[in-house]
Amino acid sequence: RHIQLSLAILLLGVGIATVTDLQLNILGVKAQVATVEQASIEAAQNLEAPIAIVTGASRGIGKAVALALGKAGCK
Repeated sequence: RHIQLSLAILLLGVGIATVTDLQLNILGVKAQVATVEQASIEAAQNLEAPIAIVTGASRGIGKAVALALGKAGCK
């Protein structure tokens, strides 16, 4: 059984990363970062990499989101 969710994560100083296609099943959690909307190009150019703060540790969703954001270049 799959449960599909859509989450939005605030990337400090940059904008919103929308995580779509987050699937929960008995084997684990899979997440893909679909888009990152930039608040301003100037703010993004002043950062080494976007910084994301992800919370949640009870079901693995936070870990999956953090790993997906890390693959997308976030700290």
